[in-house]
Amino acid sequence: MAPPATEIALLPLVAGADIEDPNSSAGKVWHSSLDTIAAQPGYKGAFWGRQVENNSIVELLIDWDDVAAHKKFISDPSYGPFVKHIGSILDHTAAVIMHHVEFTPHPHSVAVETTTSVQRSSPGATEVVTFYLDPSGSDSEAQAFEEAVWKFMTEAVEKADGFTSAAGGWIVEEVEHEKAGGKAKGYFLLIGWQSVEKHMEFRGTEAFKEVGRVRKHLKHVEGVHVKFIAK
Repeated sequence: MAPPATEIALLPLVAGADIEDPNSSAGKVWHSSLDTIAAQPGYKGAFWGRQVENNSIVELLIDWDDVAAHKKFISDPSYGPFVKHIGSILDHTAAVIMHHVEFTPHPHSVAVETTTSVQRSSPGATEVVTFYLDPSGSDSEAQAFEEAVWKFMTEAVEKADGFTSAAGGWIVEEVEHEKAGGKAKGYFLLIGWQSVEKHMEFRGTEAFKEVGRVRKHLKHVEGVHVKFIAK
């Protein structure tokens, strides 16, 4: 049986698209698009939010029964009109990025649902990190990297003031980034914080310096913060 999977989509919005307002023209397109996704067989739930560092980019996380369930939607005749509809609020001069992650634990809500509930009383945010590794690396090298990640998480991050929860997993597809020298093997990590400021304070501690044990395995790493909203 195929494992459950989460679709990760990075969507560049056109300037001025107020998708948070369901009564705006862009909001109507956005929310009706989410409703279309939610009506598909195999859909389990979704979270979305703008990147704090670049609020023209929306990160959409969709849980599916498995990768095949999402691909079934892509192959359905309704998918073309869906893409055209949601495309009306996207900036076509920038790339849409989409891939799948098999999280441990699954679903990812362990890392974003807690932060979403925290936001009711404070400015909670989820740190979203993508690690890029050599695609020719062996399984044992990949295992060593993953062990280094969770050792750092257990010994440093989880003890940090403001940490709430975390989930991570390998990206199913091969990824690509110019700063990684092209194609790479990807690992995706979500870390919940009570606020962006709490995360930045942690980065200034002695404990954070242990991240070097993780970075030695990498070609590149990128991280942003997102204030996710449940569908």
